[in-house]
Amino acid sequence: AGPGLRSSCSFALDAVRQNHEALPFVVEELQVDAASILEFTNPKRQDDRDFVLQAVRRSWRSLQFASKSLRGDDVIVLEAVHQCWEAVKYATEVGLPTMLEAVRQDWRAIQCFFCEELTEAELGALTRTNPHIVRAPTFKRARQAWLQALHYNGLILQFAPLDFRGDRELVLEAVRQNPQSFHFAAPQLRRDAEVLARACHRGGEPMTDGQAATMGKPVRDDPDDDGPACPVKPCKAIAECDWQRLRHCDLDDDDDDDTEPTASGGRSDCRRDHRHPHNGAFDW
Repeated sequence: AGPGLRSSCSFALDAVRQNHEALPFVVEELQVDAASILEFTNPKRQDDRDFVLQAVRRSWRSLQFASKSLRGDDVIVLEAVHQCWEAVKYATEVGLPTMLEAVRQDWRAIQCFFCEELTEAELGALTRTNPHIVRAPTFKRARQAWLQALHYNGLILQFAPLDFRGDRELVLEAVRQNPQSFHFAAPQLRRDAEVLARACHRGGEPMTDGQAATMGKPVRDDPDDDGPACPVKPCKAIAECDWQRLRHCDLDDDDDDDTEPTASGGRSDCRRDHRHPHNGAFDW
């Protein structure tokens, strides 16, 4: 069978139900233990909450074999997402605690949710958990969401649309949170007296002459440009930024860590197949 069929949980269960010799191929493709797959071939097991919860604890991918109602169970879904945020692809309903855990691991998880249905309080909680969620296409023009994100991580200004990088209020908020974000402001704001003054002070402490001397130097204006790295003074905080765009910089004076960080700034503990997460509704 082709990769598409082999990765289909319904096809896999039918194949094992008809011939147990197909089990090794299903286990390898879906990365779920053989015992769970054999049990899931029984439709009653797919709706057995205790069994599904135990199976999910062994492997988050077991969630895909559960019944539609159990794939919307808050406890079961959260258990799966604790192991890997990509488990939200298999969920039919997702509560706020599950959303928070998913975006904490990787900002891209936000693309799996119906963001237009989020309340202001829910969006604020998600932004506090991982400000990088504003990089999702859904929030490209959401100025208030960007303002909240910059309140918690000024360096995210580098990913903002060009007109937002020329928005004085947004830039001032970013520079207040992290003076290094000054380098990502639009050229006209890098010459603004108030922006410069705020960039040269942090918490009432003036920057050193060497740090202040870098202020106002040109940087690339396109956040998607892969040109030379910006002249930001190396600092550990920048490790939260996109790895590919900053790999040209020496981020700190310590020994380099060759482990690639996740997009949220942490380390990934789950095995990923690098497929793009399902965006929106789930078809079963």
